[in-house]
Amino acid sequence: MRNYLKISVYIILVCTGILISVNLKLFSYQKKDFKALLEKVILCPEVVNYRGIKTTESYRGEQEFYIKYEIIYLAPDRMWMKYIKPDRLSGREVIRRNGRLYSKDRRSGRISLERGRYPTIGFEIKKENLKLLFKNYKINFHGDEIVSNRENTVFEIESRTCKKPRMKVWVDNETGLVMKYEQYLGENKINSYWFDEIKINPEIDKDIFSFKERSDKKSTDSKDYFSLESIEKEVDFPVVKSKEIAFGYVFYQGNITLRRNNKIVHLLYTDGLNNISIFMNRLSRRERQRFDEGEIKIRTERGRTVISKMENDVHLSLIGGLEKKDMMQIFFSINNVGK
Repeated sequence: MRNYLKISVYIILVCTGILISVNLKLFSYQKKDFKALLEKVILCPEVVNYRGIKTTESYRGEQEFYIKYEIIYLAPDRMWMKYIKPDRLSGREVIRRNGRLYSKDRRSGRISLERGRYPTIGFEIKKENLKLLFKNYKINFHGDEIVSNRENTVFEIESRTCKKPRMKVWVDNETGLVMKYEQYLGENKINSYWFDEIKINPEIDKDIFSFKERSDKKSTDSKDYFSLESIEKEVDFPVVKSKEIAFGYVFYQGNITLRRNNKIVHLLYTDGLNNISIFMNRLSRRERQRFDEGEIKIRTERGRTVISKMENDVHLSLIGGLEKKDMMQIFFSINNVGK
C-alpha cells in the first residue's frame, strides 16, 4: 500500500510539473513572443513576394459575399489581382503601384484609376501603434495549424474593455505572412479571407505591373497630414477637433484629396488594431439638393456601420466596425459641423 501511495504521489508530482512547465511556456510565449510575431507581420509586406489564389468573404446581415482571385504581390507595394469568382467579375484585373489602385476593363483593356483610398492587403498593423494595441487588446494563443501546406501560429486578438471587433489570425511561421484571417463582432463573423494556394518568393514578371498611365485632371493624389490644425488650414470649413474619440480611438493621421476642385478630408482614428474614419467635404449647390439639412442616414457596408449627414453645407460620414449604438454615440459627440 505504501509503495502504491509513493508511486501515485510521484505520478501526480510529475504531471503537475509538466502542467506547470507547459503553462510557464505558454505564459512566456504570450508575454514575450507575440510582440516579435507581430513585428514579423509588420515587416512581411516590405520584404516578402508571393503568388497565390485567395478567397475573401464578407457578411451583411444574413447575406454572404464571396470573391476568389489570383494575386501577385511584389514588395514593397506592387500588387496584381485577377478575379476568378463571382462570374460577373471574372477576368477583371486590378493593379496597385505607387500607392494608387487601377482597374483594367476585361473587354477593352482600358486602365482607369480607382477613386478613394486603396484597400489594405488584409490584416494590417503599424509598428508605431503596437503599444496602443497592447493597451487596448489582449492576445490569446490558439496553437499551430497548417494552412495551404504551411505551418502557422494561430492567435486571437480581443478587446480588454468594450465590445469591439475581435480577430483570429493565422500567421506563417517562416515569413510572417497572414495566411488566414477572421473578424467577428460578438459571435457574428463579418469578414474573412484565406489563401487556397501560395508560393513564397517566386519568380515574378514585373511587366505585369506595367501600363501607360492616363493623366487624370479631375483628381489629385491625397496629401497626408499628422495634425488636425494643419488640415484645417487647408480647407474652408472647420474639421472635427477631437484628438481622441470614444472607446480608446486616437487620431492617427489625415489626408486631403482634391476631386473636381472639391477638397475631401479623411481623418483616421485607431485603437492600435481597428480604425474609425471620418470624411468631410463642402457640398456644391447641386450636391446639396440631394440631402436634407441635419438628416442622419445609417447603412451597413461590409460589416461596417456608415453614418452620415449634411450640416451647414458640409457633408460628414463616420465609418467604423463598432456596434451601431456605439457608432451613434461617437457620431453625436461630433458637434458644430461646418460652423
